[in-house]
Amino acid sequence: MPARRSICVIITFICIASRALADDLAVLSEKTWDEFVPKGKEVDAIYGDFVLRNDKIVVVIANPVAGRNANMTVKDVRGAIIDLTLRHDSNDQLSAYYPGTRRFPYQLAAIAAEGNVAVDEPGTAQRNSAVFDAEDGKLTTNTHVLSGDTVQLRLMTPAAADRPEVHLTYTLRKDSSAVEVRSEFRNTSDKSMQVALVDDVRADRQLPRIPGRASRTGRPLRRTGGAL
Repeated sequence: MPARRSICVIITFICIASRALADDLAVLSEKTWDEFVPKGKEVDAIYGDFVLRNDKIVVVIANPVAGRNANMTVKDVRGAIIDLTLRHDSNDQLSAYYPGTRRFPYQLAAIAAEGNVAVDEPGTAQRNSAVFDAEDGKLTTNTHVLSGDTVQLRLMTPAAADRPEVHLTYTLRKDSSAVEVRSEFRNTSDKSMQVALVDDVRADRQLPRIPGRASRTGRPLRRTGGAL
């Protein structure tokens, strides 16, 4: 059995805000839509998408299923961030942030929370942590809202002959104005594999320049590649 080798990449998206409450992870549905979907004419969320929210920011991640398009021009957004805005001053200008530039067919792996965890299921007691795994890309629980000091959406892509296994995790922490995006690449084969550490961003306006990162619509976020 070959040793498993991995590369981990972390990036954060930041909104400037103040104040603090516990975090929520919500699966958008008729039951949760009015409370959790961000406001604004550029919002692309639909039922089945996931919302990460604290008292500062709201993040929408597209349902990681084949054929999920944000709109007529922004295509194949499965597992991508499609809405990002301040919670109390909604002004979403993001079309999509694509971890891995659409090279990996992500599917749902799990939702999780840590610290003062609450679940919207009758009779469920508060706990310190909770993880609800998915099977075949679908949750096996009726939970619609998971709350805690930290919430996570976990996605993955199975390995193939031409690509590594990929684990993509979105994390939002209490008091944070940033969502953390972690990409971990695992080579489960017995051959060396080159990985280009490239993400992509589309936005409806020019973004502020960040050293080492692209600032224009449709430009990739490039990082040093590596061998697994």
